[in-house]
Amino acid sequence: MKALAVTLPLPYRPEDIRHYLEIVTGKTVYLTLIEDSPSIVSWRETPEGDFRIRLHRILLGADEAIFSEVAEGINKDRNRFPLMREFIRRNRTELLQSDQSRGKVSTKGRAYELDKIYADINRQYFANGVTAGITWGRNSRKRGIRQRTLGCYDERTRVIRINPCLDRKNIPLYVIESVVYHEMLHAFLGIQIVEGRRRMHTPQFRRMERGFSDYEKARKWEEDHGYR
Repeated sequence: MKALAVTLPLPYRPEDIRHYLEIVTGKTVYLTLIEDSPSIVSWRETPEGDFRIRLHRILLGADEAIFSEVAEGINKDRNRFPLMREFIRRNRTELLQSDQSRGKVSTKGRAYELDKIYADINRQYFANGVTAGITWGRNSRKRGIRQRTLGCYDERTRVIRINPCLDRKNIPLYVIESVVYHEMLHAFLGIQIVEGRRRMHTPQFRRMERGFSDYEKARKWEEDHGYR
C-alpha cells in the first residue's frame, strides 16, 4: 500500500486519531477509548468491512509514529508493536502516578458501604476487570440536581461518584447496585467516538446494562420516585 501524506495535529484529540486511522487504513473506523484494561490496542473487522478499534487512553500522549505503527499493524493483521511497547515502558511511572492521584475517596456511608457493593458487582459481572475508583459525591442543596444525577463517571480521573441522596436506609440496595453497575459499565467500555461525537450509551452499553439482574426492578423504582 502506498504511504499517504497524513499528519496528526498536536495535541491529539480522539477524533483526530480516528480520522487519521480511517485515512491510513481506507476503512470506516469506530474508535473507543479504554482505561481499565490490560490491552493497549485491539481491533476487529465487522462483516460490513468496518474497523472497531479500542485504544488505551495513555496513547493520547503518543507521537505520530506510534499511530502509524498501529495502522500498519491493523492493515497487516499483526500484533507486534515495538514502538508502542517502548512508549508504555517510558510512561509506566506516569501511569502509576495517575492512578494514585485520584484524590480522597469516601466509600463508607451512613447506610451503605460503596466499596463492598463495588467489589461484589466487579466480581459478579466484570471478572474483577474494572479498576476505577468509587466514592460518595458531595451533597447538593439543589433538589433538581439531586434528582437528575444519581451517579457519574469521570474518565479523566477514573473515579465513579454516587449521589449521597441514595445513602439512606429507605433506598433499596438493588437501586444503588444498579447505579454503581451503570457507572462501572462506563469505566469498562470506555467512550466511543463516532463521526466526531462522543457516544457513551452505545447499543453494546444498553445490551450490557440490561444484563444487570435487577435492571427492570431498579428502573421501575427510579421512575416511580421521579428519577427518570
